[in-house]
Amino acid sequence: MISTESIEHYKGPALMSFRGSVYILPHPALREYISCYMITSPTTAGMHSNQTILPTASTTLVYSAHPRSITSGLRGVNTKPVEIGSYAHNIPLMLLIEFHPAGLFLFTDIEQNLLADYSCAFDDLNPILNNQISRLFEQTADISSLVSKLNQVLLASLGDHAMPDAMSAAMKLILSSGGILSSRQLAAEIFYSEKQLNRIFRRYIGTGIKSFSRIVRTKRALSFIEAGGKSLTCIAEQSGYYDVSHLIRDLKEVCGITPQQYLQKMSIFYSDPYKL
Repeated sequence: MISTESIEHYKGPALMSFRGSVYILPHPALREYISCYMITSPTTAGMHSNQTILPTASTTLVYSAHPRSITSGLRGVNTKPVEIGSYAHNIPLMLLIEFHPAGLFLFTDIEQNLLADYSCAFDDLNPILNNQISRLFEQTADISSLVSKLNQVLLASLGDHAMPDAMSAAMKLILSSGGILSSRQLAAEIFYSEKQLNRIFRRYIGTGIKSFSRIVRTKRALSFIEAGGKSLTCIAEQSGYYDVSHLIRDLKEVCGITPQQYLQKMSIFYSDPYKL
């Protein structure tokens, strides 16, 4: 198994690395579906015991190394904040596979709406793939080798799956607009009914168009708040809100925080920069 020291000494290609954690891109053929692999030692990285994941339209597969075992957990799309620190902050080593929206479906064929705001053991959903990844995590001592072997296993599991063209087109429109387009506008743009489009989103992503768009919109607003240098009035305008009160209301409803609370407790809120 990888040691915590190997994370600190890793010199291979990485998206980002800092104390106790490294983010690595998957194989190019997987990048449409997987944003990155994260190898981390929460104890070394100093994870806060109240670490909280903000709403995300992506899913995460987590392998945790305990003294006598490796456990796996899958977290579906989060439409509300989830506190994870009390579980994870004392774990010596974790491997996270961070999927883009709809990415997991293409490896498992599991209706993603069944996993929304839900955590479960991945072994219960896909024991074959779970066992392959668990063995790699347990038996591979080198980060580069682990990434290479993960790529092989996941490429073989992907097969010839692909995202529906209508959903890919709708997602691009939502992202390019910052989440301000309505379901009706999206459906008209790609010549689908709202009902059909929402059904596809729930199946592949796990949430309807409105929730997906609100996550995109609030994440964009929080990125402006975190960057600093702009007034809330300017941030509301650039994020597509009618005014500051609508921005604050949306942040409280989706993320459970006000802009001020986010700035005060920013260190405990986690929002992966490489996935939605």
